[in-house]
Amino acid sequence: MLGDEFTANSQFGFQHLCYARGQMKPWLIWLILAALIPFVVFVARGVIQVSVGDVSINPADAVRFPDVTGSNLEGRKYKLPNDFEGELNIVALVFFGNHQSWVNSWILTASKLTKANPKLRFYEIPTLTNDNKPFRGLIDGIMHSGISDKAAREVTITLYLDRVQFLKTAGLPHDRTIYILLVNRQGKILWRGDGVFTPELGASLEQAIAANS
Repeated sequence: MLGDEFTANSQFGFQHLCYARGQMKPWLIWLILAALIPFVVFVARGVIQVSVGDVSINPADAVRFPDVTGSNLEGRKYKLPNDFEGELNIVALVFFGNHQSWVNSWILTASKLTKANPKLRFYEIPTLTNDNKPFRGLIDGIMHSGISDKAAREVTITLYLDRVQFLKTAGLPHDRTIYILLVNRQGKILWRGDGVFTPELGASLEQAIAANS
């Protein structure tokens, strides 16, 4: 066996590579670690979501749902808002995974409202930053495997974009909460709520749907 040849430990496979003769020199270990640091930082920036903070919004600017492209968890591509399928659409914008329970608190009401109104649709839209684009397949795959209901996957559309610009166009002040929007196909935002569902917010949304139906 050659002295500089790598062998794989049978127990750990490729995760535990060592030299056939002797161990790596300390300086070589540090050199490898130094080379890995930029890659680890790059991956961390993409996978770990960081809030963009407060967004400066000009009150004079027209507020609308931004023109964006994305795909649902079944692989169908969307150009929003034109591809929203309802004349009216309840849109749940979520920016961080730990806010999923907040979105879930709206599901029962959204389901009741969409069943009662054939012109109404519900969408959940995870809105991630451009840093995540290199990991889109991985992230979407994880979300796909975590949602067993195909109908739920079909209405979950992931976006990878400039989050600050998205928030500005939609007139949303920050990304530290979820937003529930009532949007038509033209992108007009007819109603907005944020945070966990409350009966008061639910009643307000129902009134907005009735007023625009």
